[in-house]
Amino acid sequence: MEMKSAKRVKTIASKKQFKKPRIEETEKEAESSVPPSAEPVQNPEPSNLQSNEQADLFMTVIEPVQDVPISVKAPEVIFWDILRDNRKEYFRLKRVGDVFEVYSTWGKVIRNCSRADLEEMHKVGMKLYESVLKGTEESLLKIAMEYLCMMFEPEKVVYRIKDLHHEYGFKKIDKWMLFENCGVYMITIENCYHEYYLVDKVYDHSKEKLNGMLKAKLVCANESEMARVVMVSVAYEMKTQYGMKTAV
Repeated sequence: MEMKSAKRVKTIASKKQFKKPRIEETEKEAESSVPPSAEPVQNPEPSNLQSNEQADLFMTVIEPVQDVPISVKAPEVIFWDILRDNRKEYFRLKRVGDVFEVYSTWGKVIRNCSRADLEEMHKVGMKLYESVLKGTEESLLKIAMEYLCMMFEPEKVVYRIKDLHHEYGFKKIDKWMLFENCGVYMITIENCYHEYYLVDKVYDHSKEKLNGMLKAKLVCANESEMARVVMVSVAYEMKTQYGMKTAV
């Protein structure tokens, strides 16, 4: 019995010695399979995560609108004017190939134009309709010129909203919306007046207006890079012009 137990112990010990090198070989094979240039994956920095969460406080994401395929998008605008039908007026855009489009509001024009379209409309407007800006009569043509100059040459705008700001104090901003198709954001004041600005241009906004924009939250189709640019632009204005810091 003692002989059998001794042989059994010796056999078990030899099996353990046989298995151990196999485990070591497996570990070595696994180490050798890792490329020398590979680095362990690092978690994102907490500060970045925190800043993204704070930026989301000033943003409202809505259901995105499906983009029109590039192959069927309209050609560039080469001319525009005002179409009069009885007592009504409409914005009329002429595109390459004698393609005409008619819109009843400026918001619809913005939704259907690219940045290049707006730039061309501004050039055409300054050649043909610049004198309208100095007039006091309200018309669809004057409104269009005010919106275009507000985006590209704000110093040339004599806009009645500015007069209201100075005389009666700043009005409440009800909506702040981004149009990614043309790189423009719109703010709606007192559910009545609209202002349009380019995403990549810095404007001389008042402190009250900037605060009102953040309170209204940016409405956008998705959390895109352009939406982040708008948020950073507003934060930059508040910091450089008024020394105020935001959570963005």
